[in-house]
Amino acid sequence: MGLFKFRKYLRRDDLVFKTDHEKTTHFIHDLEKTSSADKATVAFVHFKDSKEVLEQKLKNYRFFVFKGTWERSKLSKIINTWGNEIFIITTDFLRSLQNSPVRLEKTHSSPLKLNCFAFEHYPVISRDKLIFDFLENLPVKSEISFYVSLEEPLLRNYTSDQFISTMETLGFNQGYVKSPLLTKSIENLQKKIEKKVKQQNRGYVETSVNSSLEWFKYNFHQSDLF
Repeated sequence: MGLFKFRKYLRRDDLVFKTDHEKTTHFIHDLEKTSSADKATVAFVHFKDSKEVLEQKLKNYRFFVFKGTWERSKLSKIINTWGNEIFIITTDFLRSLQNSPVRLEKTHSSPLKLNCFAFEHYPVISRDKLIFDFLENLPVKSEISFYVSLEEPLLRNYTSDQFISTMETLGFNQGYVKSPLLTKSIENLQKKIEKKVKQQNRGYVETSVNSSLEWFKYNFHQSDLF
């Protein structure tokens, strides 16, 4: 069994791309496509640099960024607004909700399903769990896809030969690879990293780093991890 038991209304996929550019291009395209089809659209980001990338790429679209506790009163918008607006939620914002959760009520204007896109994984799985917990407590069904690149630090340095072999077997016919096996491998990698950090008795940094690369540089020397 995995670390999390996803409820039946939360579906998760991982889309693995060869390059950061391909990942970002597909991510923005999918956000635009879903939003323009009048579907409720939410994008999750972990790092400040990623948020700034999305804000720049989406500058010609309607979007709203949840990044601090002061915006919690506007949270009901994500389940009561149909299409043509993209909601960007940072996991720093989700952390701020942990001590004082917001209860959202479904209304006649709520979508049947929330379409969610995560721009990245956090190096340790407990941070991703903030997203899963948030979605599981919404009164509407959710689907979430994580967009991942082989150039990102999480996969560039620490993927196994089996992971690469699986990707080569599946091929990049759609520009990316998607498989439950890859999702499981990424989850196991995050768990392994988190365990290693705890074994080293380090209080790993979360909110004070701007990118995944900074996180790895701060928490590990190249030879430290495996």
